[in-house]
This record gives sequence, structure tokens and C-alpha cells, in this order.
Amino acid sequence: MAGASAGGRPETHGITEPVSMAHPTPEDEERTAALEEALQALPHLYPVLSPRVVRSRADCVRRLQTLVASFCKSVGVSKGMDEAEAEAAGGVLVPYGSYRLGVHGPASDIDALCLAPAHVSRADFFATMPKLLHALPDVKELHAIPDAFVPVVTFVLGGVNIDLVFAQLQLPRVVAGEIDVVGDATVAAAVADPKCILALNGARVTERILQLVPDVATFRTTLRSVKAWAKLRGVYSNVMGFLGGVNWAVLVARVCQCFPNAAPSKLLARFFILFASWEWPSPILLCPIQRVSPLANGKAFKVWDPRRDVRDRAHRMPIITPCY
Repeated sequence: MAGASAGGRPETHGITEPVSMAHPTPEDEERTAALEEALQALPHLYPVLSPRVVRSRADCVRRLQTLVASFCKSVGVSKGMDEAEAEAAGGVLVPYGSYRLGVHGPASDIDALCLAPAHVSRADFFATMPKLLHALPDVKELHAIPDAFVPVVTFVLGGVNIDLVFAQLQLPRVVAGEIDVVGDATVAAAVADPKCILALNGARVTERILQLVPDVATFRTTLRSVKAWAKLRGVYSNVMGFLGGVNWAVLVARVCQCFPNAAPSKLLARFFILFASWEWPSPILLCPIQRVSPLANGKAFKVWDPRRDVRDRAHRMPIITPCY
């Protein structure tokens, strides 16, 4: 839960001070329990993951991490590295999206990023990874789409739908615990390939949202509730012109920032009050927009800026992701 800063002022989350620092009342807690009970009565909208499903998905992620490390090592060996050197160079799997946010259901896919060291190119990924996946007995519906806006390999592993994207970093070593996917240094290491920047985006946005909310558990319960409502009302689908998962996540995160100590039942009510009266096209922001590129090579990325871009100025409902 959020508190006060050293100077006695409310701790700031996002671009403003909180609207209220009030803590949950017993009535709020009772309403939250009733909310969760009501949602669990709608399993097609608010699925409760069984321990078996949780283990199955975690197993898929572990298997993919092993496969990514093996893939990066094999490419290194094929390019003249000795086995120890190739293994030490690493290769990391970064889950993101609803799975990483903790709001996925049994039918949700897992979005994942293959983060590779400098010796592994995108061409290597699409030449080799589909073959490695095809060799697994429980992989089905395998499709490699190297020419997509964000190149991707889609497949079903052990009954779980996977979307796997790729980013090459111009670093000799990419090892879990040493790479900050949100950090500017990671973006700088990938600037040689614009497609790698696009592939990094999903993982970076997911991690940044989790960093910017005051309480992750409260955020997750509130987001699950909003998603269930949106699906029930038929307004959850960016393909159909409505808001998609990241849009709803940013909106809920902003409400959590405004009421950092509130219970999910209170946040759900405030969600509708806040956005029913929101003065669009004022943007939804979780943090200040970084308009100056932090990259050492001076390479700039397009950010939302209605002051300079007439297309941005025409946006009617801008919901801005917290990083490029």
C-alpha cells in the first residue's frame, strides 16, 4: 500500500498526486469479497485457474526458456564459438502481456519475447526456431510469419497458444538477471534493427505498468473485474475497434495511481466515475512522456506529441503506453 513521502506529502504515483489516500473500510473489504464471488460465478468471463492449469503454463514457459537457451547456443557453435562460450552468451525468454500481468485465463495465449545476444540474428531465429519447435511432439499449428509488422512465430505447445517474437541485442551476453528489459540500455542495444525495437515493446510496456501501479495484487483484481465487464458488454476487442488488453490495463493502472490504497471494489466504482467524466481527448498517462531520446547514438523514436504531429492531434481517445 502507498503512504506519505518523507516530507509528509502524499506519495506520487504517475503524473499527479493521488486523488485520495483513504484506506479500505470494512464495508469496502466486504464488497470486494462479494465482487470476487460474483465474478467467479461467471467462469467464462472470470476463469479461476486450477493448480493443474497454472502448472501447465509454468511448464510451457520453462520449456521455452530451455529451448531459447539451446537455440542461441547452437547458433553460436555454428558460427565458430566453442560450446562454453556459446552457452555463457545466454539467451532469455521474457513472457509479457496478460500472462505476465497475472490476468490470464485458461484459454489465454502466452506472449513471449526471445531475447538473444549479438551473434544471433533475426534470420537465424526464423531459419532455426521453427525447426526446433516442429521437432517437439506436442507442438501444433506452427506458423512462422517473418514479414509481419512485428515478426512472430505462433504455435500451440502442450495445448497452450504461444506468440513468440524475437529481438537481437548488440551485446555479447544476454542472461536473466543481468538484463533490464525496461532500461534505456536495452533499447540502445537493439537499435540496429527497428523490428527488434517493435518486438521489445510488449515486454517493456508490461513491465513498466507493473512498476507504476502502487499495489500489484489490487491492480490485478481490478483489471480482471474490468475485463470481465468489457467482455460481458461486448466491448473487449481491438480487432473489432474497441479497446484491447493493454488499453484496459493502462486505464485501470491510472485509477490505481489516483487511489493507491483503495480496495478493488472501490477502484472498480472509481474506474467508471473517472472515465465517464474524462475530458477527452486529454491523454491517459501513467508517467511523463520522455520526449528526448536517451540513447547515446542520438537515434530518436517517435513518441506521441500532438504539439508537433497533426495525426496525434487528431486522436480522440489517446491512451499512452508508459514507454516506447
